Amino acid sequence: MVHASSRRFVKVAPPTVHAGVGNALRQAFAMDGEVRSLKMFEDLLSRLDEA
Repeated sequence: MVHASSRRFVKVAPPTVHAGVGNALRQAFAMDGEVRSLKMFEDLLSRLDEA
C-alpha cells in the first residue's frame, strides 16, 4: 500500500511583526472587576509604535 497520495502539505507563513496582537487586545480589554481601563490598551499601542 502506498500512502504518498494521501499526504497533504500545508504552507506555513512565518509569524508577522504583529503576531499575537489578538491575544494582547483580548488581555487589554479584559474586565478588571467592574473597572474598564484603557491604560493597558494605551501601553500596547505604545509598544507597537516602538517596534
